[in-house]
Amino acid sequence: MAQMTKVSYHESQTFVGAPQVVYMGGIETEVTLNIKAAHSKHGHLIDSRKAIVDATAFADRYEKNSGRANKKKSFNPEIEASYAANFTSGTPADNNIAISNDGIVLSAVNSNVRMYDADGTLLAFKTLAGIARDLGNLNSAYDPHVVYDPEEDRFILIFLSGYSSKNTNLMIGFSQTSDPTGDWNFYRIPGNVHGDNTWSDYPFIGITHDEVFIPVLLWLDGESGWDSEAQELIWQIDKQKGYDGEKLEYKYYDKIKIGNRLVWNTRPVWGSTKPYGPNMYFVANRAIDIENDSIFFFEVTNTLASGKAELKTKVAIADVSYGIPPSAEQPRAGDSLRTNYADIHGAFLHHGKIHFVGNSMSPETKRAGIYYGVMENLDANEPSVKAQIFSVDSLDLNYPNIAYAGGGGIDRSCMIGLLHSSSTTNPGTSALFVDRNGNFSDLIRIKSGHSYINVMSNDQERWGDYTGIQRQYNAPGTCWILGSFGNPNNSMDSWIASVKNTDPQLGGKEVGPIEFENHVFPNPASENLTLMLQIEEEGAYDIRMYDINGTLVQEFEKEMLMKGEYKLNFTIVYLKSGTYYVQVIGDKMNKHMPFVKN
Repeated sequence: MAQMTKVSYHESQTFVGAPQVVYMGGIETEVTLNIKAAHSKHGHLIDSRKAIVDATAFADRYEKNSGRANKKKSFNPEIEASYAANFTSGTPADNNIAISNDGIVLSAVNSNVRMYDADGTLLAFKTLAGIARDLGNLNSAYDPHVVYDPEEDRFILIFLSGYSSKNTNLMIGFSQTSDPTGDWNFYRIPGNVHGDNTWSDYPFIGITHDEVFIPVLLWLDGESGWDSEAQELIWQIDKQKGYDGEKLEYKYYDKIKIGNRLVWNTRPVWGSTKPYGPNMYFVANRAIDIENDSIFFFEVTNTLASGKAELKTKVAIADVSYGIPPSAEQPRAGDSLRTNYADIHGAFLHHGKIHFVGNSMSPETKRAGIYYGVMENLDANEPSVKAQIFSVDSLDLNYPNIAYAGGGGIDRSCMIGLLHSSSTTNPGTSALFVDRNGNFSDLIRIKSGHSYINVMSNDQERWGDYTGIQRQYNAPGTCWILGSFGNPNNSMDSWIASVKNTDPQLGGKEVGPIEFENHVFPNPASENLTLMLQIEEEGAYDIRMYDINGTLVQEFEKEMLMKGEYKLNFTIVYLKSGTYYVQVIGDKMNKHMPFVKN
């Protein structure tokens, strides 16, 4: 099922927009809501495929409540803070969250933004409609995302307004200081850049050292899904100008095709411990296919200011296929929950590899499950993807998101937030931990639902479209999650929790910051050798082993390493006794570290 690698796209010239200042403090009392009309239909193409998947899954599913699940192999995370969050006047909930190093939490849903301190005390409340009103009585407001930038100690908020080609806009706001309850600089970016009958929907966001990137979908008027396939448009935006309240510069890439087929639902790749750059990575897939194994790797190769930015794409083939998930059940017979596409929902870059999660059918349980993949060899012409599907026989799992939860170095641990439901379990929010060896924990219940959801009459219920998660940058191993649950009134509310990695090695020398020079130990060595490596500049590094005569003994795969400290382990049992050396070659590095094999 590999795709052709021919790539094409269109690129715009640079736009310039002026800011408007909006005060985001206080508790809004005049609550005027104007939410986008909610539809559960995806378009004939995806709905027809979803019907096939549902029919097959419900007929072939294992007996409910059998208790069968992925075998536990890892530590279970702990829930620390946990409290009620935003009410949701719109549908779906569209949960998103950010937390600063000072412990200020921004939680956003499809109708409003709340600001809390870390223990749940409400600091400010603002409806999206109120922000839109301050910006010029814009039509409707929905699909928010919030971001904390640990390098600038600022927040970013995006949302959409309007749902036709005549009134569509993308709004982006930058906090002027580290205090989000003060003034923000907001900018209006056009949602219809082609002057046709398309409008922007379903945005996601990522940041680098210098820029903000926002992919959006373009639908036709009157539709929230196409009968063919959608267009994707990726905005590239100067970040610092937004913080400073200057005229904002931005451009877009769109009509992205691989093998003459449009690619859409691209997701920005976050840095695991901090933003990276100047290049920006994205991942995408064939989200409306019943089954596929293609994962796409996008790279925007430079900044707007450089004048050299272009979009490059590679195709990776995963070792585990994904596919459209079946609809989720809930305790109200005949009223299922929409599970959307087999799209990727979140990703981060760590130690030269991209970790990502998305929706998928689970071939084992015939339920909606969580697709977790790791993309490696990013410099190769064809990167590789190793994937797993987490599923539970007695639950449908959907709308996952992912954040780094390790202690640094080569520790790859991550946390996944997601939604759960079944015919006997009310819709709620859960967490899943993946340890440094790629093993899953048990599924940990963050918030159980009080009741089923019944918001949409004569239509499938919408309970997603996304779940919020972000690591707390100055608290290694801690991630904050915002998810939804069925409330006693048969609608949805949101819940915040901080979830902690309980690995006993977290923060120890194995994974935490290490003070050292480049060297190998033990020396002499007999069975195993450890390489301690200090990387000063992000890039690709070759690691090779030679004997005393300069003969190449072993060449390892090229590694993409970010600035930081690394600990690499080698097995040297196969080596004959003698003197050897390890060579590490990269941009501005050429180190030779000798050792003796006993």
